[in-house]
Amino acid sequence: MAFCTECGAQVGERGTFCGKCGAKVIVSDSHQKVEKRGNSGLAVASLALGIAGLFCLWPCAVLAIVLGATAKGRMERDPSLTGRSMARAGLYLGIAGLVEIILLVIGMLALVFPH
Repeated sequence: MAFCTECGAQVGERGTFCGKCGAKVIVSDSHQKVEKRGNSGLAVASLALGIAGLFCLWPCAVLAIVLGATAKGRMERDPSLTGRSMARAGLYLGIAGLVEIILLVIGMLALVFPH
């Protein structure tokens, strides 16, 4: 039985990924080695654009939503990628940025066209 080099959990002989931390396991004839996981660049970009989208930059908010959803999809297909929380936060911040912009537009229209 081998142990994950990332978190120390026991790794099964036929395991592809560590059951505790999700690190990818490389099986060789002599021993098992755990491959280090990398951050998803799309998740990082989604988070950064989501934050920018909160400052009324609607293109950033839209891109944050698109990149966040794309990053989440890629991470589901490749569990060795990290950044799920960043992708989720970027997605939610992008949605919040769009809602904020819509509310500001409605507020400005209410000022321009009072009842």
